[in-house]
Amino acid sequence: MRFMGLEKKEVFKIIFALALLFLFASNYAWFNPRPGFVPAYRISEAVPLFWQYNTDSRLFLEAVLKYPHYWGALNQDIERAMMPTLVKLFSVIVHPMMKRLNIDTTDEMLQLGEAALGWYLLTYFFLFLYAIFFYKLLRDYLKLDKNAAFMAITFSLTANWTIHLAHTFHTFFAELVTPLLVTILFLDACKYYRPWKLIVYSFTGGLLLLIKPVYSIFAAIYLFLLWKREYKKIIFSVPILLIPLGIWAAVLGSIGFNPIWAFPFANENLVFYHSLASMMKAAEGSGVIVVIEYFIEGINLFLSTLINHYSFWLFLAYYQFVVFYKSGKICRDHAIFIIMLLSFVFLQAFAAINLNATRMVTDLSFIIFGLGIIPWVEYFRPRIQSETLLVTVTLLIWISMQVVIIMNFPWVHPYDQVIN
Repeated sequence: MRFMGLEKKEVFKIIFALALLFLFASNYAWFNPRPGFVPAYRISEAVPLFWQYNTDSRLFLEAVLKYPHYWGALNQDIERAMMPTLVKLFSVIVHPMMKRLNIDTTDEMLQLGEAALGWYLLTYFFLFLYAIFFYKLLRDYLKLDKNAAFMAITFSLTANWTIHLAHTFHTFFAELVTPLLVTILFLDACKYYRPWKLIVYSFTGGLLLLIKPVYSIFAAIYLFLLWKREYKKIIFSVPILLIPLGIWAAVLGSIGFNPIWAFPFANENLVFYHSLASMMKAAEGSGVIVVIEYFIEGINLFLSTLINHYSFWLFLAYYQFVVFYKSGKICRDHAIFIIMLLSFVFLQAFAAINLNATRMVTDLSFIIFGLGIIPWVEYFRPRIQSETLLVTVTLLIWISMQVVIIMNFPWVHPYDQVIN
């Protein structure tokens, strides 16, 4: 019996990797992740599970309760309509079940808990899709063996930043998931092109943009198509990609809000708008010199962020990229696409004046881990003869490193975490 082309044993391994992620993410409070900060939201005061350390977490849950009139609660993220919409649909399904159990569905805390459950389930559904398709990408395109592919997805899913985004009631997870899913759709459309695929895949991309606007992957794809002179596909695809955004803009207009707020770069309440506006204002007085200084500062910060984020994986991936390119395993088109994506990840971070650069470099995770795992395995495999021992030892080393990175000392019990 196979699931999405994978053997049952392979699927169970992926579920195991997700279970590890869930174990760490749900117990995030025990790592003392934000010293001197009281958790912004606690599902249960008595049990330190799923405690939230991002100030927007509760706002996202309140957005579900007030949907679609949540502008006042979540003024910077009104363009991210998909998750509140999906969680609201989940609540509609769960509500009748709660009433049958004689649970008071009007209690706000219970409603927040219901929204939190829906948010977590949907987040892990998308992470499951990420893990499945990442595994298939490694097996089908890079031709990695099962153990190497399993280690790559497990390293990716248990990285300290993945634990953070899986823990938080937010749309951070899209930085990890969207680039990979869109790349898979793009590769499939290139390999087995059909007009209906262009329609379905473009519309799916538009829905993913409504989870969180991860522009880098879409910009890279359209620039690549432009470079390949696929003008008709671009002209046909872009309007379809924008249909979900247009629908959301119409919904905003129908409930009394400005429809233009659905478009992040036109929304004066968003980080992108203020960052670009401040840079342009500074340039008015000092001219192009200020823009160049901004650009150089952005490059330096971006490179340091990449190194801090991926550490040795970045160098392993670069090494393997060069090896593959010289051997022809990565063709010229693949290399150009990767460079385009890297460039747009930088521009995306630069547009926000690097305020979100740490999360934005997560767009590259599937490339960094996909390539980096190869020299990692090649180094350890001759030294650890047993495949089971190889997987176990290397995962223990990696997970121990991530725990040390997340943990803050002196350690403080979750119950004692207060403002300094």
